[in-house]
Amino acid sequence: ENLGLFAGYENDMFNVGFEFNTQFNNEYFAGHDRTGISLFGTYKMNDKINILARYDHGASKDNSDIANIMNWKHGKDCDVAMLGMQYKFNKFVSIAPIIRYNDQHEVYGYLSAKIAF
Repeated sequence: ENLGLFAGYENDMFNVGFEFNTQFNNEYFAGHDRTGISLFGTYKMNDKINILARYDHGASKDNSDIANIMNWKHGKDCDVAMLGMQYKFNKFVSIAPIIRYNDQHEVYGYLSAKIAF
């Protein structure tokens, strides 16, 4: 079973969103439940540049002995934050360098590219 909720707001300068998801009995194992929340937003600086931000929190719990066999992350929470900037070359092509930080103190940088037809 899954349950998901979303709320968002948008105007000409920014958008923000909140998402909640929960999954009961993941992989069909009773008590293997996962929950996640996400907060995200975009600030439009001008017609070409947007600032992007996102925060995700995930949690899992297990109420069965099968967790030890399946190497389940019993009670393990995780947090990830992302910050980036999107540059639109035109209405078809954009790039976004993004920095990602997690609760293990790991920092990743990557570049996302979009080509639309």
